[in-house]
Amino acid sequence: KLKQELAEADAHAQRSKEERQLSLQEFRKTLPVYKSRDDLLTHFGDYQVMVIVAATGSGKTTQIPQYVWEERARFLDDGQLMIGVTQPRRVAAMSVAMRV
Repeated sequence: KLKQELAEADAHAQRSKEERQLSLQEFRKTLPVYKSRDDLLTHFGDYQVMVIVAATGSGKTTQIPQYVWEERARFLDDGQLMIGVTQPRRVAAMSVAMRV
């Protein structure tokens, strides 16, 4: 009986993981920065440096680096990419580094 309960728990955990992944993708699309994703990526290919200003919570710090990473093949021939994100305070920088 315990073996069956563990198997059911594993199956539930796997489903939950897949559901969380889907919900994470859906959540990313709700952030304000998502509406500008294609424009940002186009400009990223055009300029060496970009300064992006947007409201707190818009996704600029966590999402834009991920967009660039996901589309890295579009910008590079050799596959080498370094993405830098700055924050005004050390605590914020550490928090961002853990999330991104």
